[in-house]
Amino acid sequence: MIISPCFRGFQSSNCLIRYAFLRVSRNGRNFSLSSILQKLGPVPKMSGVSNSELRERLERFREVAILPRHLAKNQQALVYNKKYASTLENENIVAKIAGENFRLKHINVIKDIPRIKLFLYDILPLMKDKEDWQVLPNVLHGLKNTGFKMKLPIAEKLVRTACINGRQNVILECLRRNKDTGMDLSNPIFTKTVLFWICFKAFEQDKTIESISKSLSMAEQILEMLEDEKYTGSKYRDISTHQRNHPEVIGIPLCIATLIASRFKDNKDKDLQVTKYATEFTLKSVAMPLPSSSNDLEQARTVQELENHVKALRNTDKAQELTKAIKSRNYEREILRSQIAKWLQWLMLNILVAKGIRLALTILPPTFQHKLQLQERLAGLQKDVERIESVWREVHSIQGKNPQSFVMSKLLRFDINEM
Repeated sequence: MIISPCFRGFQSSNCLIRYAFLRVSRNGRNFSLSSILQKLGPVPKMSGVSNSELRERLERFREVAILPRHLAKNQQALVYNKKYASTLENENIVAKIAGENFRLKHINVIKDIPRIKLFLYDILPLMKDKEDWQVLPNVLHGLKNTGFKMKLPIAEKLVRTACINGRQNVILECLRRNKDTGMDLSNPIFTKTVLFWICFKAFEQDKTIESISKSLSMAEQILEMLEDEKYTGSKYRDISTHQRNHPEVIGIPLCIATLIASRFKDNKDKDLQVTKYATEFTLKSVAMPLPSSSNDLEQARTVQELENHVKALRNTDKAQELTKAIKSRNYEREILRSQIAKWLQWLMLNILVAKGIRLALTILPPTFQHKLQLQERLAGLQKDVERIESVWREVHSIQGKNPQSFVMSKLLRFDINEM
């Protein structure tokens, strides 16, 4: 059995257990941690949620997974050793951490502590109201204290779920508290995901100039964070290759600024926000390499051939050959899915950027000195979008799906041309 690092030290010796009970007797059944042992600070609170099922799961997780990381080793030995389960059940043994008292109970590492990834995926659907989502930064803080390191797929799922529910502000708070939550902007892919969903808020969820202006402010805060080593892990260099100056990054606030001007300001750049971001886009950003698509059609054909082979083998008694074919299909299919995911993100962002530039050209005054460069960038971007969309549709056609159902510009529920 593999035990995670946070539990390896819990298989304590009898000497340690005896020392634990000696301290219990001396302190009148109460533990008080020293400042050294309190380096993690208070146990993150997860109260105040409106959903009762969510509240129960959070309280339980706080008790069995997060609290032990804040305990001294002798206290950990008590709660993890089955030998003392009855003692903890029958006696009121309390640990005091940052002024909060915790009744110590036996914890079965295998049965009581859920897998972190599954725990997150279980609680996300239970988060409905504002109060439920406001606890997310503390949940991530607690998870980080257990030694959990957030990987890109989980971070993207958190952002996607929160933002579909209109909680972009919660994600921004998680980023502000990156030392606690483990969520930062070091990965450009994640940064662009956050910006896309802020743009989604502006187009799909916001109805007033005040709310859309807040979305623009959120995008601007992301740009500010990208210039701060605290949030990216590296010093900012004002060059085109830095993610702060990627076209998809600068293009999102430009897109939102054009939305405000077209809907609420008579298609005029009254506050010069469109001019500001159009200038940055032309002077600071350069076209980035496209997602690779050279072998993707062949990869799609390979996957489809293996899919057909698996279907044919299912009607035979060749079990060993079927198992081998399924493994090959799954391997090749995962490669294709990974590539499709890259296309998807690129298209989602750049279709918005292209439409934002197109609209900006109708808003910017004739005196805008970078208009020609902006037009050239738009022409190049539109060709790139058409190229990737063409590969996208052809791959789905090879898979036997209607390619017209996979026109990315139609899959996006918002359209700048309809503003």
